[in-house]
Parts: sequence; C-alpha cells; structure tokens
Amino acid sequence: MKIIATCLLVAVALLALAAEKFVDDKLAAKALVVLRVKRLTPGEGSKYLWYRVKLLQVLKNQSSETFTNTLSVAAYSWKDGVPEGESTLYLERYKKTDKGLWKLVGGEASTGVRHVRKP
Repeated sequence: MKIIATCLLVAVALLALAAEKFVDDKLAAKALVVLRVKRLTPGEGSKYLWYRVKLLQVLKNQSSETFTNTLSVAAYSWKDGVPEGESTLYLERYKKTDKGLWKLVGGEASTGVRHVRKP
C-alpha cells in the first residue's frame, strides 16, 4: 500500500511540474516576443547592458524573426536585467527600425522578467 501511495505522490508531483505555466498573461500582452531562456553571460555595456542568453523555448512570437540557439538581450544598466539561471523574458524591439535587436519590455527585469529559477 505504501508503494502505491508513494508512486501516486511522485506522479502528481511530476504532473504539477509538467503543467507549470511559464507565461504571465498581462506581461505577455505587452510583449512582441516571450522566450524561456538561460543566461550565459553577465551584462556588458554602458547605458544598456547586453546579456547573452540560450534559448530554451519560444512561448510567444508575434515578430517575423526566427529564434534559435542564442541571442543578446538589452536592459538598462542602472536597473536589474536578465537574472542568473533560467527565466521567462518579455521582449520588445530595441529600436523599431532595427530588426533582430531585443530588449526587456520597459528596459528592466521588473517589467520584462518572470518565473526565475536560480542555478
């Protein structure tokens, strides 16, 4: 009986992890692109810090861009940017005329990052 109860508990825990939602609907409404990523490098730059991230999953893409492997994401240098570990990033274009360059919505973590998993 204990084995069955343990198996059921493990199954429920695995289902809960599999069903974890990595998207904040309110933030996603403001973003052109929503990505699940892992930060590879700390930010580099002056006014904007550029973070290199590894793409884990495309959760929303209303741009004409194709996302694969890695990309750079900007955030204001005086605000929190892309955190260490895995997170969901809510992105807007860095400049409306420059395709392929992205920044956190609002330029900072408080308006462009959710669901952080520290290493």
